[in-house]
Amino acid sequence: SFCTLLDIMVNAALERPKDRALSSDWANNTNAILNDAKATKTISTKLRGQATAARRAIEKQTKQQQASVDDALRKKVADTTCLKNKIEKRITAIQTEAEKLCAARDRGMAMVLALVKPIHKTENRLLLREKRPTREKIFDKVERALGVELEELRKAHAQLEGLVK
Repeated sequence: SFCTLLDIMVNAALERPKDRALSSDWANNTNAILNDAKATKTISTKLRGQATAARRAIEKQTKQQQASVDDALRKKVADTTCLKNKIEKRITAIQTEAEKLCAARDRGMAMVLALVKPIHKTENRLLLREKRPTREKIFDKVERALGVELEELRKAHAQLEGLVK
């Protein structure tokens, strides 16, 4: 248990010997005990002060480190939020572009299908000309124009199919 200086002084006074011959030894011993008690109290006070100062320094350092961690986390959250917003904008732009491409593909398919009728008509016209009797078969401007028209329609059809697929 911890004894205070007062406790030591009281105990020393109570233990005073009855014998006067030992009184100088008793006084010297008492003074030595009192001096030791004072030195111990001084050391104890200094140690308590150092412990308190160390605890305060540790608390201060902990608070500083926590503040630093909090700031770093806030910055990371802000960076992540900014990146998320950029990604969402990019996704929206890609979706818009994909929708435009799908619409263009659909228009292309409609154009391909629209070319099928003229190709069939031109092929049928040429077929009719080929079925004519031999004496009526002549290779004139109309037949050449039909051949060119058929060739151009087929090229356009092939190009459109290549673009659409």
